[in-house]
Amino acid sequence: MSQTHVMGLQQWKPVNGRLVMKVVHKGNANILIDADDHWLWRICVRDDELKKNNEYTAKNVDYIMNVAKPLLGDMLCEISITHVPTEKISHLLQLYVSNLNDDVTTVIKLPNLIPRSYQCHVVDHFTKLHFSDNMKGIVWEFKPKWLWSDLDICRNCTHNRLKEREISYCYSMLLMEDKVAHLITEIFSKACVPPQFIEDVCNYLKQDDTVLRKLYRVQEQAGQHIPSLKSLKCIDDVSDDLCLSMMLKDVTCFLRWEGDKPISAKIVDVDMKPKTKWQHWAKTQSEIESIPDGVLH
Repeated sequence: MSQTHVMGLQQWKPVNGRLVMKVVHKGNANILIDADDHWLWRICVRDDELKKNNEYTAKNVDYIMNVAKPLLGDMLCEISITHVPTEKISHLLQLYVSNLNDDVTTVIKLPNLIPRSYQCHVVDHFTKLHFSDNMKGIVWEFKPKWLWSDLDICRNCTHNRLKEREISYCYSMLLMEDKVAHLITEIFSKACVPPQFIEDVCNYLKQDDTVLRKLYRVQEQAGQHIPSLKSLKCIDDVSDDLCLSMMLKDVTCFLRWEGDKPISAKIVDVDMKPKTKWQHWAKTQSEIESIPDGVLH
């Protein structure tokens, strides 16, 4: 789940001089609660029972720390697990979980990568820009999707064509050093960002230790010994390695720029992928490979 702040879900209201917690994002399986100025609480709401959600969260944290962390290293966003009295957040939780059958709620605590005061500019389906009033601080949020693929066509751009998304680039193209300057200028052409931001981001992306190159390498590593998605016939065909490969192709990245400081990068959304998604994966891949005019670049 992205850390994007979705305005309008709930608003801050001072109570006795203090700010009340609010839900800042609702995904398919999780909510994010803005716990304070610096931290978010991520709570699973995929099941109607709190106990089952708590059990899943514990397993998910174990997966993140023992599977995702060794692959992504320091680029993985810091997380910790904590237990919050359910009564403290029941007024929020009951909106998403009908049976609060546990006295504590298992919470993933993670830093808020987007300062509360920043404004948001939506660039396209995969890209958002968060910035301070004076543009001296910018957080670039994006989902790079498939940086590595064994297909002859570009999986990202062909999927965009299938979905009729009018996006003229994909993040795999930013791995091509000669295309970086043009693409970065194009991506942020309507955002009125400082020229220094463009220059610094271009220089960052030409380095060998960028978040995109890191993801490319781990996607390639994870994709070596897995079956073609369109060949899947039942859930038993789905291995843990395949789920790992699909997770790595659905992460969210945050790049933080503050002018005189080095650009920093963090990766989120590294949850276990359920094997029950195999039919969706197979169908999508079959449709992509059936397009007569797949995109090449």
